[in-house]
Amino acid sequence: MADVFSIASMVGASVVALLALLRWILTIVDRRRRRSFLLTFPRELRDEQVMAALRALHGLLPPAWRWLVRIPAVVIEALGTAEGIAHQISVTAADAEYVLGQLGAALPGLRVNEIAEDIRQHTTRAREMRPVGTGQLRTENRAATNAGVLAALQPLHAGEQVVVQWASHQ
Repeated sequence: MADVFSIASMVGASVVALLALLRWILTIVDRRRRRSFLLTFPRELRDEQVMAALRALHGLLPPAWRWLVRIPAVVIEALGTAEGIAHQISVTAADAEYVLGQLGAALPGLRVNEIAEDIRQHTTRAREMRPVGTGQLRTENRAATNAGVLAALQPLHAGEQVVVQWASHQ
């Protein structure tokens, strides 16, 4: 009986190690195959449209059995410089068509241009903001909250850049 248990334990440990190795390899491959896009939003954009677009990205969530192998991630950034604000999205090549399709459907008039490399400058300092406690983020006044955060980061001088990054992984 002990031999059967030992063999089953070894097989189980081997499967877990193999899955961890596969996930590690796929993460490296995904990082190398990321695609970045510059987003230009329409002037008439409403909060509800943006929330619908972000909720639509929930469709990236794979079936539970695939979580062991790959968890998709989307990174959306607002980049502020002395010249103005730009928006960038970065996704894996495998997810790009789905993500851009969902964004285009939820945000009519959105212009998307693929860029060869990140438009971010070299980062010398970083800060992280997150909610305190276990509650949800308050979203009843999104526009005022975002305007307040951006205003607190002003003014920017030549060579300075502020990046507000939202990283979504299921």
